Amino acid sequence: MTQAPTALTLYDQDYLLWTEDTINQLRNKNFHRVDLVNLIEEIEDLGKSQKRDLKSRLGELLEHILKGCDLYLIYCIEAKNLVW
Repeated sequence: MTQAPTALTLYDQDYLLWTEDTINQLRNKNFHRVDLVNLIEEIEDLGKSQKRDLKSRLGELLEHILKGCDLYLIYCIEAKNLVW
């Protein structure tokens, strides 16, 4: 038994057009026409992406702080050696 091919949604066919349509539907309060499944998925992905980005930036910041501490310690050691 063969199944009929599933029709592609606007989301699958043209992402940009889907986003524009979704925005228009929300602005016009046509909530019954909003593609909630894909909208929820996009919002979840956005949150995950921002979390990954924040984690990465915090790692970079920590790395710079630690490098700064290393340079400060080297400076202190060298300054101490100069005094002796």
